[in-house]
Amino acid sequence: MIAFDVVLAKSGIDPSGCVRLAEHVKLRCPHLKFSDLMTIGMSNYTSTPENFRTLSNCRAEVCKALRMEEDQCKLSTGMSGDFEQAVRNALRSN
Repeated sequence: MIAFDVVLAKSGIDPSGCVRLAEHVKLRCPHLKFSDLMTIGMSNYTSTPENFRTLSNCRAEVCKALRMEEDQCKLSTGMSGDFEQAVRNALRSN
């Protein structure tokens, strides 16, 4: 999970660590299959287009590092409150 906001009850990694975490999952966790990136978004439901671009950029970096097609890596905002903005930014929201 990629963190864009510091929320004490939630956890996640800084966007700069997404490649390292994905590589760890792929190389050291044989019973797991890396397939998506998720963010909880902003705690006050004010996710910005920049948040979605950052998540999309993380996917591009991860897919390049893991030598996988971007369409094999799903993106999720993780919040129903920013669903419309996620759709506008071509992302899937859970």
